This record gives sequence, structure tokens and C-alpha cells, in this order.
Amino acid sequence: MLEAIARIWPYVRPTDGRIDTPSVRPPPQMQRRPLIFFSHFFCYHGTANYNNNMSPPDADADGAQAPPSASAEEMRKLLKPNPSEGEVLAALSRTYPTMNLNIVRELESYDDKNYLVQDAANDGTKYLAKIHNGVESLDYINKISSPNRRTSVIDLQNAIFSHLDAVNGVTTSVSVPPTVAEDGAVVSLHDLPVMSPAHSPSKLVVRLLTWVPGVPLSSVPSTSLTAESLADAGAYLGRLRRSLDDLAQTNANAVQASKRYHEWDGRNTLGLKNFMQYIADEDRRGLVTSVLDAFRDTFGEDGSKVDFPMGILMGDYNDANIIIDGGKVSGVIDFGDSVHR
Repeated sequence: MLEAIARIWPYVRPTDGRIDTPSVRPPPQMQRRPLIFFSHFFCYHGTANYNNNMSPPDADADGAQAPPSASAEEMRKLLKPNPSEGEVLAALSRTYPTMNLNIVRELESYDDKNYLVQDAANDGTKYLAKIHNGVESLDYINKISSPNRRTSVIDLQNAIFSHLDAVNGVTTSVSVPPTVAEDGAVVSLHDLPVMSPAHSPSKLVVRLLTWVPGVPLSSVPSTSLTAESLADAGAYLGRLRRSLDDLAQTNANAVQASKRYHEWDGRNTLGLKNFMQYIADEDRRGLVTSVLDAFRDTFGEDGSKVDFPMGILMGDYNDANIIIDGGKVSGVIDFGDSVHR
């Protein structure tokens, strides 16, 4: 497997770590830095030792939910939120009527819409306003009134936020409960446009999160990074891992919600074969095929051939989600890829 990584490494751009295929946008897993992606299978994955009865009733033998239709990733693109700033502010105003929120700027997001907002009624307090994509929003809606209540991906994120908020040494965004909410909900639902006109408007989850001060590690020039900052990021990951292990041992709903099929999950690496047709260059297609073959030989069809410890993983601990303030890690953001692995 390490030999496979070595073969693919020369095709990585030194500037941003992405696969160098300018004419073709790589499928999800390959857009991430290969060493970070493949290292998930060599890293310590947690110490949780919890009851197998926490598995969802529709889970496979190993607790993992079956994959959705092949178009799930494409649906995230069709159902990516596409509201105007006025529509965003109107939704926030209905949900948080006691605040006077204004948009400072839109933030980068792969499938959702994120905005830095400020509350003019409270000394300009900063928040993150998030409009979730239609796939995760529908998952939340479908489970509100089902026996699996509180086991959607959004509920998993809520559980992680609440748990980490009570942990010393780990900081992340925390949901701000709506002023107008039903049954203790910490998110609200609004009909908003999405990228696909045929699916607009769609009912989407809207939430307000506390702001983590600082800047992403990815925005810090490499010449300014110190060994101490990088070591601090590693230590922070260790604290995060232990905290999520504690969550897995105490919150059965969080464990059930994390046992889901997710295209970004490293164990689903072989799903990349569905995108091979988009690689026109025969040599590069052969290169990717060799990596997939190495994965299959080493880890099996679903990554379960090797018996790693299992637990709830953040799943996206990279330099864009590590927040730095004053040369030290001030927090970690973006738990949208959290899974049980």
C-alpha cells in the first residue's frame, strides 16, 4: 500500500496537494491530499469498546449502513443551497428574531452554504451561519418523526458539538438554539432555492453556530509555520480523538448515526472505480487502478480486512479545518464527514 502511495505522489501539486489533472475534477476522495487520505488506514482509530447493540437495526453485520444509490454524490451537487443573501437573512430573521444579523462575507463550502455573520444588536458578535445541503436536510427531516429520531447526520454533528463544548482543551463551533423552535430543536427548516431549478425550493436545515476565532492553518504561509505549531496540531488531534472515544462510549444515538455510508469515508475507496471513466489519460487511469488494487489486496472490498479499533472519527482533520490563533491551535471545525470507522 505504501508503494502505491509512492507511485501516486509525483502527481500531487506541491502548492495545494491535489491530484494534478487540470482538465478533470477528481472524485471526492482524490481531491484530498493523498497521504492524509491514505494515512487514515494506518492511524490509531480510537479505543472505544462499546456494546454491539448500539448498531442500527438496518445495519450490516459490522454495523455499517448499506450504500445509497450511485447518484448520492451527484444529488449533493443538485441540492446544494443557492439562496440570495436576502433569502439567507430572511430565514435567519425568522429563526432568531431577537438578533440583528448581517452578512460579512460568504465562506468556502463544498456542499453547503456558509456565511460569516455579525449580530449588530450584540456588539457585533460573530457567528457562522450554515445552510445544509438537501441530502443531509432530507435525512434530518425523515428521521424527525421516525423511531430513529436523533440519528441523522445533523443530529450526529449536534451531539459532537455538545460533547466537545463540555471538554477542556478542544474547541469547535456550537449550535445556537433558535429563538423560535419546536421540541427543543437546535436547527430550523426553511424553503430555499438549490442549484437545480427542478428541485427548487427545497426544505433545508439552517443553523447558527458560534464562531471559532483565528484563521485556517491552510492560510498560514509555509515560511511562517513553526514546528511548535505543527506539533500543537498533532496534540490537538490526540485530544479530539480521546474526546470522541468518550462520546462513543456514552451516546448510543451518536454511534448509530455515525454508522452510515459516506462517499468520503476512506473505507469506501473502491467506490472511486465508478469515476474511472472520467480519467482520459490511460497511464493515469492505470495508476489509479493500481492504487485501488493495492487497497483491495490490503484492506478488502470495504476496508474491513484489517481489524483496526473502531470509533467515531472527525474524518476531515486537515489544514483547512484546523484554526490557528497566535501560533497555537484555537479550534477545529467542519464535522460533516464524521463517520464510524
